[in-house]
Amino acid sequence: MMIIRTVGLLILALSMMTAAESKDKLLTMTERRTIADASADSSKAPAFFSSRAKERFLSLDRTAPFALPKRALPDAATDTITILAIRVDFLYEDPDDPQTTGRGKFDLRSKEDFIAQEGHGLDPAPHNRAYFEAHLRSLAQYWNVVSRGKLQLVFEVWPSETDSVYHLDTTIGYYGAQDPNSGLGEFFHDALRAAYAADSANLHFRDEAGRKKAVMIFHAGADRQTDLWFSFTPTPYDLFTGFATFDSANAVNLPTDTIVEGTIMPETMTQDNRVTVMNAVMAHEFGHQLGLIDVYNTGSSPLITEVGDFDLMDNNGMNTAAFFDIYGVGAFGTVPIYASAWERAFLGFDDVVEYRQGTSLELAAVKMQGNGVRIAKVPISATEYYLLENRRGDVDGQVDGLRQDSTTDVILWPVIIDGDSLKATPEYDIYLPGNAAGIAIWHIDESVAAMDYFPFDGFANNFEANHLQWDYKRRFISLVEADGMINFGGNYYAGYGTAQDLFYAGNNTHFGTSTNPATIGNDGGYTHIDISNISPAGMIMTFDLERERMADNFPRRLGLPYDPTLAPIAFDLDDDGDEEIIAVSGRRILAVRADGRDFLDTLGQWDDLDTIYSALQVQTDVNAGVPAEYATAPMPVFADLPRDISAGPVAGSFRDTAMVLIGTTNDQVFAYRPCDDCGGSPADGRARILWSTSPGNNEVVTAIIAEDTNQPILVMHASGVLTALRWDNGALSGVVDFMGPAIGFCRYQDGLGVLIESGDSTILYRTRGNPAVWIRNQLNIDSVVINETGFYPPVAADIDRDGNDEIVLLSQDGHLLSYRFAETDIEAYTPLDIRTDDSAWVGPALGDFSGTGYIDVVVPGKNRFFAYDRNGLASLDFPAAIDNGKPEQEVITAPIVSDITGDGHPDLTAVTVDWFRHARDITLYYRDSTGAPIDTVDTVYHFSNYYGNLFVVSPGERGVAGFPVPAGIHGVRPSGENVLGASSPLHLSTNTGGLLVSIGADGWLNAWQCGWSEGASLWRMANGSPGGGRWLPLEAVGPETPLAEFLPEKRFFGYPNPATGGRATIHYYVNAPARVTVTIFDALGQQVAEMIRDLPEGNREDEIIWNLSGIASGVYHCRIEAEATAGGQSAVLIKPIAVVK
Repeated sequence: MMIIRTVGLLILALSMMTAAESKDKLLTMTERRTIADASADSSKAPAFFSSRAKERFLSLDRTAPFALPKRALPDAATDTITILAIRVDFLYEDPDDPQTTGRGKFDLRSKEDFIAQEGHGLDPAPHNRAYFEAHLRSLAQYWNVVSRGKLQLVFEVWPSETDSVYHLDTTIGYYGAQDPNSGLGEFFHDALRAAYAADSANLHFRDEAGRKKAVMIFHAGADRQTDLWFSFTPTPYDLFTGFATFDSANAVNLPTDTIVEGTIMPETMTQDNRVTVMNAVMAHEFGHQLGLIDVYNTGSSPLITEVGDFDLMDNNGMNTAAFFDIYGVGAFGTVPIYASAWERAFLGFDDVVEYRQGTSLELAAVKMQGNGVRIAKVPISATEYYLLENRRGDVDGQVDGLRQDSTTDVILWPVIIDGDSLKATPEYDIYLPGNAAGIAIWHIDESVAAMDYFPFDGFANNFEANHLQWDYKRRFISLVEADGMINFGGNYYAGYGTAQDLFYAGNNTHFGTSTNPATIGNDGGYTHIDISNISPAGMIMTFDLERERMADNFPRRLGLPYDPTLAPIAFDLDDDGDEEIIAVSGRRILAVRADGRDFLDTLGQWDDLDTIYSALQVQTDVNAGVPAEYATAPMPVFADLPRDISAGPVAGSFRDTAMVLIGTTNDQVFAYRPCDDCGGSPADGRARILWSTSPGNNEVVTAIIAEDTNQPILVMHASGVLTALRWDNGALSGVVDFMGPAIGFCRYQDGLGVLIESGDSTILYRTRGNPAVWIRNQLNIDSVVINETGFYPPVAADIDRDGNDEIVLLSQDGHLLSYRFAETDIEAYTPLDIRTDDSAWVGPALGDFSGTGYIDVVVPGKNRFFAYDRNGLASLDFPAAIDNGKPEQEVITAPIVSDITGDGHPDLTAVTVDWFRHARDITLYYRDSTGAPIDTVDTVYHFSNYYGNLFVVSPGERGVAGFPVPAGIHGVRPSGENVLGASSPLHLSTNTGGLLVSIGADGWLNAWQCGWSEGASLWRMANGSPGGGRWLPLEAVGPETPLAEFLPEKRFFGYPNPATGGRATIHYYVNAPARVTVTIFDALGQQVAEMIRDLPEGNREDEIIWNLSGIASGVYHCRIEAEATAGGQSAVLIKPIAVVK
């Protein structure tokens, strides 16, 4: 009997959706009107929002719970879901409870009585089995249309008798008076148990194939959401409508099955003189059953719209009233809004085609049922992208009305008149704001889903907890409002959308870097995506797409997991004059040419190595518009390793043999020749292994130096053991144990600097002479103990050009230290003993900002870079702010010092992370051993959102055009975990300029077109050079080059100006040894101070302190006179300086 009934229902559902029945009636709309203040108020505590489904009804494969499926549902297949609908009433209220709607029983008046008494026939009584079957029939049609026939809903309504219901022995107010979560949970349990107790022989929670049915409970009365805030008859104990889920401890355990979720619906949503039909809300709630989440702000009070009436899972057109020719009232919720592009893609209903560039790209209207691209994806990063779709209201007036069920008068679906028949139409966007038509551009950020704003709720991430839209600065999904007016998700909210929020000719046809709105990523960086030439609204719309600044054939996929601490390098692998980009990820080395091509022909092996799917399920390589079955991203694999890589890559040329070296977590070092079939090895799509060795004691390799082709390859291990290997065969040349955890090491002119942890102190070792000699004999090693910890790996250079290199150290708390490696010992270099009073998240870098041939030391800080010259003075235009709008952001990657702008002067480039802190009021419950609450504490919980960008800073300039750009810092692992990070950037020269490379934790290598100049690009990768030496030799810097002017005016100034403390500093530069006299005059020309200094060397910045004790507020004149010690040069400059006390 049960099988016959189910099959019959399926046939009935199909026939109702595909054929017109003359018995059904046409309800003609005379007007559609948006009523801004008609929605129910959700600010009345408590509140309720639905949870995400636990059951997975659709056959979809995902890499993470919130990721779009790897492929859409096949066109030829249909998923069928059976809805098990249960009718439940309550104990009759005697007397009537004024805080609830109705008296606990279903409205079974005759239709005629209902219309006579209520004045309309919308969702009319009797609310019997036929009434609910008609609503489910409407629901099935909606999801059949939205899924393009891939989803069929069949349904059962219980009890099977027309007017029968299952009875509860408590009132509706008993449940409604409780906290919504506990009250609805108890009601759900009681309803199912009552139904099972009364009908266990016939009530089955699985279909004949053993698949779970979707549970939907209809209860007597109205719901809490439609209890209008301005009502004179409030009913705060009505039950909330929603989708409820339960963990295993709270599931409904019946003798035959376990139920963990279901939809709760009222018999009617009409109350307080507002007519609301249940269709739109039922479609929304069943969206939860399918796995969708709410896209309004579930954490606000009241609940705030985030994308308005453009989305089923937000406001869903619920503020649009439809007026009909036979009724004198407006009705809300008669038809749901079409599911958005992300929702259809997530549910596998529509293929998604990925584009990176193209012209006249076509988008078919979502309501078209034939072939064509309905969803276009434009990627920003691995977790962030735009989705484009062609939405179209009833602009051509084709919808003739809404179809009513002939028996119950329940509204079914939109129709057009076809002769004597009423033909169903897929026009579910009839309530789009302003009857809008055009391209909707959705901004999706999956990293938000992987975060966990509220770890106390027991959910793994925001997606499972339905907390996606809590942070208006970084939402999971947002609508790019084409009119440039942010009515959703800004500092204020206005309405539920307008027709001008869509893109079309006649409104806004351009979405790019400099437009309003602009293609800015959620991290705040320029995506350089340019969508233009958008056509007039129509059934087929077109647009052009460009990716400005992004180099051709980029980005390239490196795969996961990517370790951001292992920075890429640039090296000419094949000696053709052009450098290649070399990076590592997990257990692979990857190499790509500057034009984006693989360095090696991988012979098709990538598909066996990287099961990485793009954020959406379909990608095309040539923008052909033909979706591929899987969206794979081939990687430029150079070599495969047996263990995870922990050090490198480094590269060098040893007697004309180019080599790439890496170290692994199990003490192995591998050396590769950059060729496939060289040296007699067969072509296999991988580089040839020159040698491999295990030089330590099964320890993690932390760093490799391959700087000097006449010296061994040097390998540092985590424990402080240093080994030297022959370059040609990897044979061990020697070992020295520095007896402590290794921080790092660097080359210098005559040896190595090694930094080791030692309890509460740090030891700096210096080796002297040929490494092969001192390692073998363990001689010529000096050391100094530093009574501090928390240092980063050292760097080295001859800072003062005296022939002895200095080692530069930086601690996490911003302490800059330097030691001179003299001939026989280590000396403190006191000019560079500086405390920045700022945190440092990464180590120092080196460069020449003055252009004089003297090296400056760069220190990263909070939203700024410091730079110091050989005398410990701040270099000109430093500290250099990164972005004044983000004062709290931190530099998280080792900076590079290289000429990105191509103006002949070095720039600073690094990735930063900023965060926005939110506060939420929460109540903590303390429970006894039985779980009963014994105490509560009201407190404030804070959560943060993180933003990462690649910044370029030109000292003295107000930002660099086109930067920042997204850094891809959000890496979502297959488990759904969200990790943060990025590699240090890399700068290399190309035949057209420069290429700026960055790799994020998302596993993508991005390359941006930029400028280049050789002399100003001295520290263009994380360790200074491809060999990993962390050393800047004077040969690379060039000769000392004093400025042409003896006393340049630009470099003479007083600071701070005005001076407000007890001192002012007078800064100047002279290009030769000189006597410098600084004289201060007041406004009357009276001398108030004079300072004289003899400088034995020139080509240097210098500063003189003016003591302001006894100096009154006012404007003073600072006169500087410099007389050269030799040559007769002299100069005088005067500048004002103010004093404020």
